[in-house]
Amino acid sequence: MRERSFYIVTTGEETFLATSTVHFSCNKPGYDTFIDAVGKRIISATLNGSPVDTSDFDGETVYLKNLQGENVLTIEIEALYSKSGEGLQRSVDPVDNEVYLYSQGETAFIRNMYPCFDQPDLKATFNFSAIAPAHWQVISNNPVKSTTSMGDTAPWVTTSICLKLALS
Repeated sequence: MRERSFYIVTTGEETFLATSTVHFSCNKPGYDTFIDAVGKRIISATLNGSPVDTSDFDGETVYLKNLQGENVLTIEIEALYSKSGEGLQRSVDPVDNEVYLYSQGETAFIRNMYPCFDQPDLKATFNFSAIAPAHWQVISNNPVKSTTSMGDTAPWVTTSICLKLALS
């Protein structure tokens, strides 16, 4: 399994957008499963190019039906910023009035940041990209792969970080 996630930080104080594309196998085609996706609402979801029915989304789980041997799932979710440090935390510094975001990437709470299979027996390498205002600094305990401007008129940049370790 390989998982690629994009975070899109909005100007809102309560929510952000996260998109995950997950490539995974199923050893019993036709089976059903689920992916953890904690948030306010599902914006879109496709499995192998077909729409996923998310009408039963309960704020935590997206159910996936009729898996193939090899699968590609893409989910875009409107997620909630954390107020407890579990997920993506948003804070405004009272001194400089700047917004600061952070996450410890804790395994038990990563599903609050982007849709993922939260199962210890499933491992994946990650490609992580953050779209942030150009004056922000995106840092990680892994090396930055690239930083790209999103155009002359938009004050946004995309920073990509490659996590080469297999993580659950």
